[in-house]
Amino acid sequence: MEPTEKRGRSINIIIGVTIIAVVAVVLGEFVVLPMFHAGGISSSDTSSLLSANSKIPLSGATYCYIKYTSTSSSIVNGSITATNGLYFYIMTPGQYSTYVSSNASRNLDIPSYYNKSIPISGSFSTHIPGGSWYIVLENPHLNSSTDVTVNKLTAYSLGSQVIYS
Repeated sequence: MEPTEKRGRSINIIIGVTIIAVVAVVLGEFVVLPMFHAGGISSSDTSSLLSANSKIPLSGATYCYIKYTSTSSSIVNGSITATNGLYFYIMTPGQYSTYVSSNASRNLDIPSYYNKSIPISGSFSTHIPGGSWYIVLENPHLNSSTDVTVNKLTAYSLGSQVIYS
């Protein structure tokens, strides 16, 4: 075999291996990897809404909120402690707007998607549809402050999964 034929074969082998490598990467990225995430929760589907053990002081009759947006349904869960108790809400933007204009509720009767009274400590877990949400922590006491510790507040996006209740 002549040197130019060997060089030509070597170049063809290099081109062939390169094409196979590119096809393998594309198939892996767009075909194989998505199959591992279909119907499951992966670490990239988890969002910590606040750092663990976040401290939030709330003076009398005040609140704070966290805005959460997801393109798919989610599970929001966590645990909270508060020195004098608090109200925990998950609200749509419309409900939040009504809440703000009512100048804090001091009761759990206001419209909300989810609410819970947390006397001193409590855990919660609820399913919410995709969309924009306001997670509200309210001190319902007029004349006393409460120190809130958010031990955990996480949202797990469910992607294409459907939850039946």
